[in-house]
Amino acid sequence: MVKKKIPYKRLFIPLAEQIIAMNNDFPDFKPDWDKNVVTWTDDLQPTPLSKNYTVRIVYSLGMEQPV
Repeated sequence: MVKKKIPYKRLFIPLAEQIIAMNNDFPDFKPDWDKNVVTWTDDLQPTPLSKNYTVRIVYSLGMEQPV
């Protein structure tokens, strides 16, 4: 009997890959990388009549993301 091979599943995506992916999807967000934590910051304006909002996304390697 042949066992099916279970595909390798990474537990964490390396921070360098996270930064590249965010840069590809959201090039205006500027990353700040310090050890195992990366923070992206950008000013967003939802509509031309809206005020600007500063958005900050913080990711720490292995951290569960709150929703």
